[in-house]
Amino acid sequence: MKIYLSVITLFLFTSVQSADAIEKAVKLYIPACTSSLVNAVVVGILEDVPGVRHARVNGMDSAATVFFDNATTSIAEMRKALGKANIAVDGEPVPLDAQGRNSVRQ
Repeated sequence: MKIYLSVITLFLFTSVQSADAIEKAVKLYIPACTSSLVNAVVVGILEDVPGVRHARVNGMDSAATVFFDNATTSIAEMRKALGKANIAVDGEPVPLDAQGRNSVRQ
């Protein structure tokens, strides 16, 4: 009986925590993303931030698309991590939809 209660308690605890978590996606403009080496470094830094699920860089527009759990991390934390490597983020982040597409209608 104790085992069942422990399992149920653990399940309920993790369910409540994950209910608050919302996966978000943003595009960050990073002027330093001009080579595959820098792009790989940026992806590595971003994916090391707890809560970042996935990051990819498009060198053509010098931007990183980042998918993250907003209950665990924030854009400020991503900027801070990049800043420690002297990599600047320009302008404001652009919110994206769950597929990584621009969610702002023009």
